[in-house]
Amino acid sequence: PVKLNLTLSAAAQSLAGLGDRFGQSVVNTNAVLDEVNPRMPQARKDIQRLAALGDTYADASPDLFDFLNNSVVTSRTINAQQKDLDQA
Repeated sequence: PVKLNLTLSAAAQSLAGLGDRFGQSVVNTNAVLDEVNPRMPQARKDIQRLAALGDTYADASPDLFDFLNNSVVTSRTINAQQKDLDQA
């Protein structure tokens, strides 16, 4: 009981003078949560889908990087052969 009393006294002292402002903060937080809570199931689904999309890109990334590397090689070859292409 002594430790609980000390804890509650410390909490009361830290909140002293905040009365109305603290109460309004609680009301405002509750209003925000009233808006957010109904959207949580959709947010969870979206996050799961985002994770699945990340897995898809992770699986495809070696092929994508190979494509980009091949594109660089092709571009360099075309650039090196530009005079021949201009003459054709």
